[in-house]
Amino acid sequence: MKKFIILAIAVLPAFAANDLADLLNTDADVTTNSIVTIKSTNVEEPTSPLTITGQLNSISSYSMVREWVMRGGVNAYNNNRISTYMNAELFVDIRLRESIKGFADVSIRYNPMGDIVAHNVSQITNVITLGATNYTYYDTNYITLVVKELFFDANIAKAVYFRTGKQVLAWGQGYLWNPSDLINIQKKDFANSTTANLTREGTYGIKMHIPFGTVANIYGFVDMRDVQNFRDIGAAGKFEAVLFGWEASISAVARQNYIPVYAADLTGRIPLINVDIRAEATLSYGFNKPHLIGITTNVIMFYTNYSAVTDKWDNTWVTRVCLGFSKSFTMFDVTDRLTDIGEYLYNGAGYNEAIFRDTVKKRFFDPVFNPYGLYEMNYTGMHYAFLSASYLKFILADMTLNFNAIANCSDWSGVLSLGLNYNPVYNFTLGLTVSGYVGEENGEFTMGNAYSASAPGMSVTFNAQLNF
Repeated sequence: MKKFIILAIAVLPAFAANDLADLLNTDADVTTNSIVTIKSTNVEEPTSPLTITGQLNSISSYSMVREWVMRGGVNAYNNNRISTYMNAELFVDIRLRESIKGFADVSIRYNPMGDIVAHNVSQITNVITLGATNYTYYDTNYITLVVKELFFDANIAKAVYFRTGKQVLAWGQGYLWNPSDLINIQKKDFANSTTANLTREGTYGIKMHIPFGTVANIYGFVDMRDVQNFRDIGAAGKFEAVLFGWEASISAVARQNYIPVYAADLTGRIPLINVDIRAEATLSYGFNKPHLIGITTNVIMFYTNYSAVTDKWDNTWVTRVCLGFSKSFTMFDVTDRLTDIGEYLYNGAGYNEAIFRDTVKKRFFDPVFNPYGLYEMNYTGMHYAFLSASYLKFILADMTLNFNAIANCSDWSGVLSLGLNYNPVYNFTLGLTVSGYVGEENGEFTMGNAYSASAPGMSVTFNAQLNF
């Protein structure tokens, strides 16, 4: 019943003052060049109804463990790792009259060393009761094909707009963290911000948007992901409003066997100092993802077997709050030459401890296999901070200097990243990024990987991107 109430709320009036194209089709991602890129897929109808564009990325990196960086040695050198892959994305945009549109984003990734991919399988093990056993197996894929977005747009008399299919929703105001974004499959990635501007994978459903000129916008979303019966359908509603030049919105997400999550966000500018402020928060009476609530032990001979006891939180108010700012400066007669962005996340569902330094707990938070579903990138700790700076026309007119930093303030580990982007030819970018992993070993950002017990010290990443 709660999800139907949320859908009903989604058709009530709201007050906003945004451009229709931005509200319908913008998605803010942290990128290397301009930190935040606005992608719009709804512009005025082109003369040609079919447009094919895309981007090709070549990314190579070399990661060095701390022992080798600080002390060297053959044993430590063997833990260093090289990574390289190619990623191609093809965007197909079909525009017809009356704002009818189709869009597809297909990604092809080739990794010569292979990507570890998890597959969830449900197998009937009891024929009488039709009882099923769920398990996960892993394999190595060298070529990965992903349809990130595939949808079409339609409308009723240009008064009510619909988008059906797999899509990325612009949900939340944060640059790196969007605690209110409980719909999109893929989160914003700090690593992506220091390398290539790769798009995110969307979720399948139907979006409704009712604009009222420049004074109101109403959103509703029917989540069709993993739906087998009608009761499995999820629902979301969102309202936006403008008051004294500040834009605000409230939203809610719910589905069957899912604790409803309520959210609000606010964005605007402080005129005297020209600082843009962004904030968003969520509130739920419980938490929908598994949480480590205990560990059981079973001693067999001289071997101790540990098992995680996980469950959803309930009967507890859980909040997530994200606060951010951005400001641009004119330097040497160049407008907005320097842009600074800062963001803080309070994650009430996180762990306010050095969870990865506990030798027993650490095994349940494996970021690669994630067998218990406990690890969530950049959301595992309780307190996080992010800082970014971008300097245009650095040395050369087509060169940009970038600095990015992220920290898990619960275990005091983080990543510092310094990069250069150079555009020698239109739509072609060369990038070089050096990242250092700071803090004690076995923090979230210094715990290494599943194949090495050594914490990473630094990495060097080279990226070449071609847009067409």
